Amino acid sequence: MKRILIATATYHEAKNIIPKFLKQIKNYDFVIGSKYMKGGRNDLRGFRFLLSKFGNIFIRFMFNMNLIEFTKSYRCFNLKN
Repeated sequence: MKRILIATATYHEAKNIIPKFLKQIKNYDFVIGSKYMKGGRNDLRGFRFLLSKFGNIFIRFMFNMNLIEFTKSYRCFNLKN
């Protein structure tokens, strides 16, 4: 099975999430994770939290895109033959 995992995070942040994605992608064509979706976790505090939250709102508004996460997320694609 061929798959692509895109993690816009540091290895330290992603090391516990990658095995979960590789397990889930066996059953789906596409798996996504974000700190802003149900079940997600946001550990950012202070200025970094505000920058992330309002940065995502700004990008969504400027590009008229119906997404909630532009700054850090995880995506895994199942490349079926």
